Order: sequence, then structure tokens, then C-alpha cells
Amino acid sequence: MPITNQPAIGIDLGTTLSAIAVYDPAASKSELIPNAEGDRLTPSAVFFAPDESLMVGEVAVGQAKRSPERVKRWVKRDMGNPAPISLGGRAFRPEEISAAILRRLIADAEKYLGTSIKEASITVPAYFNEPQRKATEDAARIAGLEATHLVNEPTAAGLTFGLGGAVGEKFLVYDLGGGTFDVSVIAANETGLEVLAHGGDTHLGGYDFDLFLAEHIATRFEEVHGLSPDPEDPAQQADWQDLLIEAEETKKKLSRLEEAIATARFEGERHDVVVSRAEFESLIHPYLGRTKALTRQVLHDAEVKPEDISTLLLVGGSTRIPACPGLLKEIFPHLDPLSSISPDEAVAQGAAVRAWMLGGKSAGEMESLQEVTAHSYGVLVREGPANAAGGMVNQVLIPANTSIPCEVKETFFTVDEDSNSTEATVTVTQGDGENPEEVQRIAATVLDLPANRPPGQAIAVTYFYD
Repeated sequence: MPITNQPAIGIDLGTTLSAIAVYDPAASKSELIPNAEGDRLTPSAVFFAPDESLMVGEVAVGQAKRSPERVKRWVKRDMGNPAPISLGGRAFRPEEISAAILRRLIADAEKYLGTSIKEASITVPAYFNEPQRKATEDAARIAGLEATHLVNEPTAAGLTFGLGGAVGEKFLVYDLGGGTFDVSVIAANETGLEVLAHGGDTHLGGYDFDLFLAEHIATRFEEVHGLSPDPEDPAQQADWQDLLIEAEETKKKLSRLEEAIATARFEGERHDVVVSRAEFESLIHPYLGRTKALTRQVLHDAEVKPEDISTLLLVGGSTRIPACPGLLKEIFPHLDPLSSISPDEAVAQGAAVRAWMLGGKSAGEMESLQEVTAHSYGVLVREGPANAAGGMVNQVLIPANTSIPCEVKETFFTVDEDSNSTEATVTVTQGDGENPEEVQRIAATVLDLPANRPPGQAIAVTYFYD
């Protein structure tokens, strides 16, 4: 339940950059809150200082060149992974690193607003799985938030645009951020927004483009000097981080220029590498091609034709790459991307809108939001008798893109060979395939069964998703 007398706060916990916004009901819009340096965006970088404090933002990015063993960037990609992260010889869970970023955002917002913040809507990629979502909620709790609601990033962007959308309009959100890609089809109705379908890839984004470009620059450096930094060598991490930062800056320049100069330095040598926009786009072409395929798939899943889409929303800093709107033009020749929303700010702004709506209030004319599942959910069942070669299979109960909240009831039967067993395990899965090895097991519960029961006894399973 929402906490009373709290500002409506939305947080975009991004791979590369994060932002925090507050909804202003008088103006019917959200505004980003500047950080202590006066910037509206805060780098999602954390530095474990020698005094054991965690420093967040530009200071951490600056330390990546000098003390790479004490800096963590792009932690969003580690969410849901139980493996610890080592900073300065100390082990941290990904949730703890993310919590440090959240604490910094919240502290800046509290100072700016002059009030405490104990509740927020936090965005996650629509294609995040359940462990990744749970890890984000844990990070919020560690950061001191008492109430958290997760919002899918493309849906949040849709809420920003939807404040002025026309009833019946269908729009597509193409969200290519620092580390993840989401694509969603959303429709506007009389009371709000209805998500029709989600698609995406949680390991596709600007960070991958930085890596490709850094490797390209390193190769050119090696052609001249016969050596280059090894990203796997701990002793060369400072040089590799320096090259990554140079690649990131070069990528940004190539969004404005046809050519840019990247300066590589290693073991006292320096070399200026001229990189053309065409070269860069060739390097990332396979990844951009995947976003195109996912966009076509989500249109199919939503049962919508390209000509039915009236508006394109490009979200995420990586959409500034000129190839992105060019790629979408191939699918939507009748449309140009909407230019009235900021690719970097729309997600945080929409999260704040959602925070306001969760208080039972309308945002302008918008009163409701109908979401869908991004993944399929099911249970593991035995394909045949216990001694059959088929073994266990995954049975989907809630297909992807089902409207939520939803409830599904299904009856299963115990196998004859298990008639003497007094318990049955129900394993909850996420994924589409029948092969248990190709889906994610996200929960399990053990049911008590009566002794000496007859074979083939019915077990009714009710599956809720809210």
C-alpha cells in the first residue's frame, strides 16, 4: 500500500545512467530532480573508497582509470546473479552496489525537496526475469525504501507520452539503453494505457557497443605498436578502463559526426585512431539487426501491423545512434520518431507518473494501466510414468503477454508409480520451452499427500500472477 503524504517519486535505475523524478499534479507532469552537482543524470558507477565508503556518480567514473579494482559500473547486468562482486578486496552482492546508487539518488532528492523519501516506483527492463526483479526490490530495501513498486521501463516511457496520447492510438516504444533492450506495443484507451506485448534482450545495449568499439581501437593500436591492453589481465585493467571510456566518448561523438578520433594509450605509447560512423555501425550491425527482429516479433505478438502504429518512441541514450531511426524507418516507413520526449529522461518521468497513480489518483486524464507478462510461466510435470524415458517437461500455464493480474487453474494427476509417496513437489518455471533445462526454475513448493492414496490422484494447481 502507498505511504501517505509522500511525494510521487520515480527512479530509473539504469545500466549506465540513473535518474530520479517527482510528479507535479498541478502541472500534470513529472520533473527530473538534479543531483548535488546540478546534473539531471547520475552515472551508475560506484567507487569503494579506502575509508570503506561507497561513492557514486562522476567521482566513481573518474576513479575507474586510477583504481579499477575499486570501481563497479554496469551493475544492472549482474542483478539476479548470486556471484559476489569484489571491490578493493571486499565482496559485495549486486544488490548492495545498486542500493548505493539508490541511496545517492534518494539523498539528492530529499535535499532538493526538503522531505524524506520512503517510497518510490523503480523501473526495470520489461524482459527482466523474476530473480532480477527480486534483486531490484532487495536493493530498494537495503537503500532504506519501505515501499517499492517495479515498473517496466518501456511502460514508464509510455506513461510519459500517454499523458497527451489520443484514445485508440497505438504506439511502439523502442528502448535501447546502456545494457538492455526492450520493445513494447502500447494502446491508449478511455481511462489510460493498455500494454499489448513486450519483447527484449537483457544483454544488448550501449555497453556492448562500447566493447566492440574498444576492441576495434585496440586492434588498430596493436597493428602499429604490436601490443594492446588485455581486458582479462588484472594488471592492465586501468588501461582497459581508460580505453572503454574513450570508446564510449567516441561513440557519442559519432552520433553527431561522420568521423571521430579515439586516442589509445598503453605502456607509454599513444596512437590516435580515426573511426568513421560507417565503421562503427558496421561493428554493431548484428546487434541492431537483433533489435529489428525483436521489434517485428513484438508486433506479431501484439497482433498489430506496422501501419497500425501511429507513434514511435525512442528511449535510452543508445537510440541517438543514427542507425536506430534508420532501422525503424525500414519497418515504419510512414513514421518519424517522436522528438518531444527526452530519451534519457522519459523513463524516470513515467515512473513518477506511475507512483502518483498508485496512490489511487489520476494523472491528467489517465486513471489506469493494464500490464502484461513479458515471459511465460508454468510448472514442471512428468510426461509419462515415472520410469518413462520422457521424464519431466515444462508445461506453460500463463503464456507471455497475458494481461495481469491473472489466475489460471489446472488439474494434474499423480503417476501410478508414486502412489506410496506422501508429498509432491510443484516447481514454478519461467520460459516457453518444454525442455526443463531451457527454462528458469524460479520457485518450488512441497505439497503433503495422504498416505495409501489411490494412483492417479488429482492435484489442483491455482497459479496467480499480479
